[in-house]
Amino acid sequence: MMSTKFKIICGVIFLVALIALWAIDRGYESIASVGSLEKYGNYLRKEFPGVEHISTGSLSTMLRAHEAGLEPLELIDCRSLEEFRVSHIPGAVNLATTQEIIEYLKERNVAENAHVVVYCSVGARSARLAIDLQKAGLNGVKNVVGSIFSWANEGRPLVDGAGHPTGKVHPYNRFWAKQLTDGRAADITLDE
Repeated sequence: MMSTKFKIICGVIFLVALIALWAIDRGYESIASVGSLEKYGNYLRKEFPGVEHISTGSLSTMLRAHEAGLEPLELIDCRSLEEFRVSHIPGAVNLATTQEIIEYLKERNVAENAHVVVYCSVGARSARLAIDLQKAGLNGVKNVVGSIFSWANEGRPLVDGAGHPTGKVHPYNRFWAKQLTDGRAADITLDE
């Protein structure tokens, strides 16, 4: 027969597990209620008001100006190396931490007036990184709202880790994969 103490411990573990599952579900539910990447962008602007958020269209304009030699620009993809290898925006470098970015900019002797633009899958990781970069003294950091998901959904150019054109994007997880349209989610094993 089980002791009362054992039953209580099992009951507490079960209750904690239920609460954790509920909290995770509520988190995804609140994000899911946003509905679209555009609406999620509005959520990010409210959640990170100290960050300068730009659209994919603005980024495209900045990239053209940079390619024409008119504007200094550093484009940072802060996703994991696995995500970056599936695809990234042409010209982006894969740096995930504040320290890596600061060292990279110093090594390249990047001008103070250079635009530093960060992106991730949808804009949340890059918004947090933009805040950290500002705290480290980097001014003028910009976050791409909708990030690579919006870029891909709009049919803008992507390259894989070898520099070859691709139309696929690492979907981050099954939940976010639903935000990639027209079969743009790469077919890879995903965690929840």
